[in-house]
Amino acid sequence: MSNKFRKKIFFFLPLLLICLSLPGCNTTKTVSTVPSPVPTQSPVKESGGVPLPTQEDVVRTFINLISEKRISEAVGMMDVSDESEKQGWGVQLNSFDKISLKNIEKNGEDTFKVTLTVKMSPNSANGPIPYYGYENGDNIRWIGLKKGSDNLWKITGFATSP
Repeated sequence: MSNKFRKKIFFFLPLLLICLSLPGCNTTKTVSTVPSPVPTQSPVKESGGVPLPTQEDVVRTFINLISEKRISEAVGMMDVSDESEKQGWGVQLNSFDKISLKNIEKNGEDTFKVTLTVKMSPNSANGPIPYYGYENGDNIRWIGLKKGSDNLWKITGFATSP
């Protein structure tokens, strides 16, 4: 290496390190696989003035939690109280290697028709229903919702038809 080249590296390397350590210089970006929620109804506000999530927001959040493998939080969004039913849902939701929301549309008062793009775990072939009825690729499901006593929407389940 020439002395001229070494001097340039000696000058620019510390400068680069300083720049990368400053806020706003980091080029790392977080990319979400699910589109941002678009409210489908005017937001209802709690007494504190904070808007409650819309039904569509709840469905999007639910799918995101499954995608992020935050299964206990996803099950917590469901209208289930029996511990064995929660465990059953947990096992089923853990069977997705990948899941993303491709499309969502309102289908009735408290139901959404969704297109989910999934990749199932090979272990789910041994489930009570092989792959829990999903195929790798796009799957259409209907997700039901119910308003809870806390005035928040809960997921009632998945169905293969309305």
